Amino acid sequence: MATRFTQIYIQVVFVVEWRQALIRPENKEELHKYITGIVSNKGQKMIAINSRPDHLHMLVGMEPDIALSDLVREVKKSSTGCINANRWVKGRFNWQAGFGGFSYSRSSLLVVFPETMLGLSGCTCSGSAKIAPCLNSLTSSLTSKPSNPESSTNRSSAFAFQARFCSVQ
Repeated sequence: MATRFTQIYIQVVFVVEWRQALIRPENKEELHKYITGIVSNKGQKMIAINSRPDHLHMLVGMEPDIALSDLVREVKKSSTGCINANRWVKGRFNWQAGFGGFSYSRSSLLVVFPETMLGLSGCTCSGSAKIAPCLNSLTSSLTSKPSNPESSTNRSSAFAFQARFCSVQ
């Protein structure tokens, strides 16, 4: 039986049309959960997600069977529909065209995204050298494809790695 091993970590950033501050705090968590569900349903692993009022960041563990642009297109299309259907904004919500995509090696995840952003702050390790066992646990869960992406275990593990990107305005 053929096997594959990949470690593809991509940070995606996209903005609200005209950089309007339309992502409201009271809808933020539900929007993050909705987007995490889209990513999971596409067979990808949401490592971290957060947003500011005018833009959104996702750190995704990618499988090589989907193009990043296809994933982002689906996230933007579906989340736009969700926001408009729930009337979270007056008028019509849209994401701006395009996105930023930035790849990271496994070894740079803790440098770029501190332990607290990766949901490892409860780890008893300290420092990037000593936190390797926890990072190994995190990344091994990212490289193993879930048998059922809809299971409560997979959904809760995706939410466990939600992060605080852009903590400074």
